[in-house]
Amino acid sequence: MSDDLTPPLSEKEIVNLVPALMHIRDQRTGKIIWWNAEWERSFHFDREEFLKDSTACITRVIHPDDINLLIFSNQFYQHKNGSSFGGTIRVKYPESHEWSWLVGISKVIKETTEGVPLETLAVFVDFTKMINTELQIKEALHDVLRIHNGHALNKITTREKTIIQFLLNGLSSEEIAKQLSISTHTVKTHRKNILLKLDVKNTSELISRAKDLGI
Repeated sequence: MSDDLTPPLSEKEIVNLVPALMHIRDQRTGKIIWWNAEWERSFHFDREEFLKDSTACITRVIHPDDINLLIFSNQFYQHKNGSSFGGTIRVKYPESHEWSWLVGISKVIKETTEGVPLETLAVFVDFTKMINTELQIKEALHDVLRIHNGHALNKITTREKTIIQFLLNGLSSEEIAKQLSISTHTVKTHRKNILLKLDVKNTSELISRAKDLGI
């Protein structure tokens, strides 16, 4: 913070009043080791319970289909695919019967001398509450997806695109291996790399994503 600026509140007070969920995660254990007050305000977590098992607490409020994203983000950093990871998850507040969308981003804030991530800082904002600029939000989402899809396509090699085409046609890894005269192990390695590059968790999501990209 600039020495020329004197905030009316302390930095700790500001962090705990900001309308966003913030936390620091230990990438070695997957546990949250620090969080701001918004977590407790939003989900009524008991501080001692959250400190003891943050993963169990968060699992209770996140949509079942989105829990794997927490694991995927850890794998993203373990594979050194970048210094930041962004995405959306659904959560349910104690007083609500509906799922709310959170949009967030995390970044590495501590790493080893070899560049292995040790701690990451994440910030989530409730996207469901951003209703005052609806038209701009629609335009922003369209533009972000267009740019992201272009970047995703640039990551996929010619061989990987061929394998995706075979998957779209319903071929198994063994059948693809025969078609390309390569080993099944090589095909499976390609498939794992494709999942990472396209930010998807399984073949079903891969097929859907490939169709969106026009592969």
